[in-house]
Amino acid sequence: MTWWRRILAGAAILSAFANAAHAEDGSSDPDNDFFGFWRVIGAERAPWAVARGLKNGEAPLIGWTIEFHDGDLRGPPALGCKPARYVGSQTAMADVFDRRLDRDKFVEQGSVLGFMGWAETEHVVCGDGTARDYYRTHGGDLLFAIGDVIYRLRKPKGDPSTFQAGDTAPGFDCVTADNAARQVICLDLKLSRLDRTMTDGYRRLEAAETAASFASVKAAQQAWFASIVQRCDAGGPLPDHSDDVADIRDCLADLYPERAALFENTAVAKAAGHALEPRMHFAMRAKPLFVDTDTVPWLDGGPGAAAFNAYVAQTLAEDAKRVDPDHLYVPPGLPPGTALTARRRYAVSRFDARLISVQILTDDYTGGDHEHRREFSINWDLAKARSMGFGDLFPLDKDGLQFATDFAMKDLAGQFGSEPPPRQDDVARVVADPRAWRFTADAAIVHFPVYSIANYSQGAFDVTIPFAALKEYLTPDSAPLARQ
Repeated sequence: MTWWRRILAGAAILSAFANAAHAEDGSSDPDNDFFGFWRVIGAERAPWAVARGLKNGEAPLIGWTIEFHDGDLRGPPALGCKPARYVGSQTAMADVFDRRLDRDKFVEQGSVLGFMGWAETEHVVCGDGTARDYYRTHGGDLLFAIGDVIYRLRKPKGDPSTFQAGDTAPGFDCVTADNAARQVICLDLKLSRLDRTMTDGYRRLEAAETAASFASVKAAQQAWFASIVQRCDAGGPLPDHSDDVADIRDCLADLYPERAALFENTAVAKAAGHALEPRMHFAMRAKPLFVDTDTVPWLDGGPGAAAFNAYVAQTLAEDAKRVDPDHLYVPPGLPPGTALTARRRYAVSRFDARLISVQILTDDYTGGDHEHRREFSINWDLAKARSMGFGDLFPLDKDGLQFATDFAMKDLAGQFGSEPPPRQDDVARVVADPRAWRFTADAAIVHFPVYSIANYSQGAFDVTIPFAALKEYLTPDSAPLARQ
């Protein structure tokens, strides 16, 4: 018998004694090395099974977070149990996974899995009598087996107070992760959550939109993901070096939150037989690095839809060259990897049988200390199939605009607090711009963009004027706005 087989045989004897001793007095408290949160970050076919790769759906526990807790193990039904008794021990490499490793190759197989001689083990016994072993590898991961699949768990990084047991998988099956970008997302708890948020929003749009509108979303999303794979140099296999993996993770962490927020906050609105659907566009140029992201409203259903869509297209076409991709200028001193950007999205303030009121928001970066933001509204009278202006709201004597200016001055003075109030001429100039107005069910909102009445650090301001206060200044035709 070789020296290492003697050592392993001795470890097996010690393991048997340890297991016998602990089995009698299992504790409700897990061992310190196991206590807390662990996340299933991967899976593989067990060495004793027919050699082949895992298929989609064969490792459903990837992405779940479990918690070894006092008195219970929290997690999916396949793993969680309450009450739970914990029995800590050491298991010889030959004995892990109920001795299912090959008796002639267990050293090689165990070493590939991450064991060195023996494995620190937590034997978890549930109240219903079921039990499962969790083995700690030399590198600190935990392994457990279900059938012919071995799962790998790892301590998630971050603030433990933000963790909870449950499904924390990304929006795709990690078994099919075919490049470093997807594999890093599967490994990282925060990125997985962001991907799930994004995917949930994507699927909501798929279920709610017409085929033509969703086709634009699908194409944009495919182009976006291809762009982040390129920008993060993550199209190949997962790097062997941890620093290279960290570089990909950090790059994805910079690019994912904005996209996840876009899908989380984008939805189809429906009213009076119409649907207001988001249509998307995404494009990237590598040299100079330029990213163009666009989400615009599209009206589906009813005879007035074509007129609204044509008006939106015309309005946005006039705004399209705010960043001209054919004449991009790279500012001196721009940090490497920084993208020039053109971003556009919209927010629905009101959508009913009478009125569509949406705010168009753009954030463009072409160098400097901050992005350039523009915000303006589109207000569309569905009954008349045309845009709505001040002539549809106020009598020609313009008392309504004067009232709105006075109302805004008083409201803004309160918002400015100890700062000097804005100049009345500046306030009146914004109030007199119909694209600064948008509407809700019971009020008009006048939006004062950045720089219009204050410096950049003070930001933008909104003044909400209830229809109840405006009603005596409205034309008879516009009065129904307040009675929806």
